[in-house]
Amino acid sequence: MLCYRGLSYCQSHSQSVWQENWGSFCGIIMLWRIPRQKWNISDGLGRRSASRGEKRMVVRAVVLRSESRFGNRSYRFIGGSPRIITGKLDSERLPSKLAPPVKLPDMKRLPSGVRLLIFITALYVFLLSITLLGDGFKGLGSPFVRTLLSFTANPLSALFIGILATTIVQSSSCTTSLVVGLVASGTIGITNAIPIIMGANIGTTVTNTIVSFAHVTRRQEFGRAFPAAVVHDIFNILSVAVLLPLETFFHPIAWVSGLLAKVFAGVGGFTFASPLKFATEPVADSLAGFVQHKPVLMLLIAIILLYIALRFIVGMMRSLVSRRLGLVIDKYLFGNATKAFLIGLAFTALVQSSSVTISIAVPMAGAGLLTLRQVFPYSLGANIGTTVTAILAALVTGSVGAIQIAFAHLVFNITGSLIWYPLKVVPLGIATWWGEFCARRRIWAFIYAVVVFIAIPLAMIILIKRR
Repeated sequence: MLCYRGLSYCQSHSQSVWQENWGSFCGIIMLWRIPRQKWNISDGLGRRSASRGEKRMVVRAVVLRSESRFGNRSYRFIGGSPRIITGKLDSERLPSKLAPPVKLPDMKRLPSGVRLLIFITALYVFLLSITLLGDGFKGLGSPFVRTLLSFTANPLSALFIGILATTIVQSSSCTTSLVVGLVASGTIGITNAIPIIMGANIGTTVTNTIVSFAHVTRRQEFGRAFPAAVVHDIFNILSVAVLLPLETFFHPIAWVSGLLAKVFAGVGGFTFASPLKFATEPVADSLAGFVQHKPVLMLLIAIILLYIALRFIVGMMRSLVSRRLGLVIDKYLFGNATKAFLIGLAFTALVQSSSVTISIAVPMAGAGLLTLRQVFPYSLGANIGTTVTAILAALVTGSVGAIQIAFAHLVFNITGSLIWYPLKVVPLGIATWWGEFCARRRIWAFIYAVVVFIAIPLAMIILIKRR
């Protein structure tokens, strides 16, 4: 929306009205002595005062389309309106979608080759920090998790054990592997194993939330990154809310996965090394040896590297916005939901980690390159892609129990996607509301992470155990 001294022109006007009256409109604005009014413009490169010539160009650009370009500046539009805010308005009280980005690191003057090298290095450090984060949490909690998983008394306790265990080890694949071993040994049955897998789906999303905290010092940036992180949490929580009661009373996932396990038991599979592990594990092992494999020090190093890497990644992404990076992403990668879904699925199957896949999208959302609607189908694809390698590995073993657990994970994720993608307004609405709330009161984002991933699961496990 473009506002001036109480006068506002909104999207409610039809396109024909704009086209027929734009000349008169510009004349009115110019008569109102635009040069005396201080305007702040968000053009993807930060918030700054507009020059007199830019005021004229932007006024003439009020048409219903997504982007206009003038000279070497690109002005992005939301819902047909340019992100222009008058000096009299308080930007912190504006809706998040109209709020201008924060001031950016000045990397535009660097040569393209140098920028590319910085971006690749920062991306590698980011992936390394995720690996270190997982290794540190595993070092702290692996013995405890093995003991915890063996105490599943009923489906509800199994769900919360799955959430807490995966939060501790930072890997749904690790939790799934432990569950397969417990099922094979007869320690737990398949009816309690499936809720653990559901809980693992929720627990693994804590990595995305942790990554979004690297943006917490920049309010507007955090307001875009945090919803992109929690939409995955919300989708998994909603899926569990629907499917856990059905599975408890009617066992549809156990039945379908059991049928698939019998069909594919003799097919055979294969395993392959994740290129992510191949690239990051040697350095991660060296750092772990340097700190004598102390989990707390590994976590501290991981958090520092994560913050530094994200600062450079977001800065580089912003510096590339004016070079049409956003249009390339929209056209070739996230042009529609199908493309986003397939990219999420394929990339996760390749790197064998949904946490890494979605965590990469969080800084892109923070930089304004991705919207929440683009991240959502990408997350659904990552959710399904993370089961591919588990299924292939289970087929190698030939164990019916291992194969059934892997297929149960797949059936749960596919069913959840079929339920909530047509109703995407629900998870997207919740994520948007919660993201805007936490952007204004950022302490609640930390409270959310502690309560959802640690406090509630731990309290429920203790409560159910005492009964």
